[in-house]
Amino acid sequence: MAIARIIVGGLAIVSAALLLVALIAVATISYLDETNGSLVSSGTKREYLLYVPASYDRTKATPLV
Repeated sequence: MAIARIIVGGLAIVSAALLLVALIAVATISYLDETNGSLVSSGTKREYLLYVPASYDRTKATPLV
């Protein structure tokens, strides 16, 4: 019976670890999938993420991609 307890305990620990990793992955994906705003174009809502690099100088012309 001691071996069965060790196996069940090990499976419980592995299952808990997998659940924790899955929760961290979901939280990370949710955090990284942020948008700054949205607009409607041709009846479809579109979301965008605005990134402005630290080197941006508003006094110089800068291309928009």
